[in-house]
Amino acid sequence: MLEVEGLRLHWLRNHTGHNNVIFSNEMLDFSHRQLHSTFSLHLATRTENLDDLRRLLNVLQNLLGFSGQGPFSISQGGEGWFGYGIDSFLSTAQEQDQRYKELNWQSYHHSEQMAYLDKPESGGLICVTSQQSTGTGKGYLHSTFLEMLLPGIPVDGSQIRELCKIAGDENAYLESVRKDRVFEFNFHPPIEVRPVGKIISNSNGRAFASGLVIENPFLHSENYAVNDDELQRFLSLIRKNPFLICVLRDWHNTKDLMDTYHLFSVEACWIEGFCAFHLVCTWD
Repeated sequence: MLEVEGLRLHWLRNHTGHNNVIFSNEMLDFSHRQLHSTFSLHLATRTENLDDLRRLLNVLQNLLGFSGQGPFSISQGGEGWFGYGIDSFLSTAQEQDQRYKELNWQSYHHSEQMAYLDKPESGGLICVTSQQSTGTGKGYLHSTFLEMLLPGIPVDGSQIRELCKIAGDENAYLESVRKDRVFEFNFHPPIEVRPVGKIISNSNGRAFASGLVIENPFLHSENYAVNDDELQRFLSLIRKNPFLICVLRDWHNTKDLMDTYHLFSVEACWIEGFCAFHLVCTWD
């Protein structure tokens, strides 16, 4: 759950600059770098509406054992809505009229791009993407795909075969990924950031601040210049976002914000046409 200015929200609206990004609440690195054996599985799935998408995600959750609390992203014309959890994702997708009422534009692109990201219990990453029609065709889904990144070829491939069968793409195959898909960078020194909201998580019946919504320290290129070319390419995808969503390395109670927060690391990974970011902050 997101909490901004004391209000509990199912989504955060944010400018995206027409870049497909998603903010992960879990580490992206899964490949155990020394193995150099990442594989990718691409599937096209049959979904025509949000009920079909819910069934697909529920099947994936039961089959692969992921949390169901992963991040989602929905984008339209340079604006985006971000949040966490399958239920929030689907309800946010369904509330298209409400979201567009906030924009109040004269016209919209004929479809919006949606993504949900999670981690299978056995390791890896999985991202499901789809396009939801707008206007008179709203609610209709097309071009629904998923990509699964695996840290090697599973000894027992039954889950993979079942996944292909469910998707209706039994001729799919695993493709070797030669280059490590996850980029990591630690900021030295860490960058002081200003929080504008919190991510609330429950653990053992108690609520904690597990993450932050922060003002983007990279909003303008002159604010933070970097010498690392790969980092620069990734940061260029979020330089137009007024806000970023990061996780807290150390959770704290939800009552107050701490005096000082610093951003100290970033992971980034391309998966199914979206760039996933895992930003980690800490507090003093």
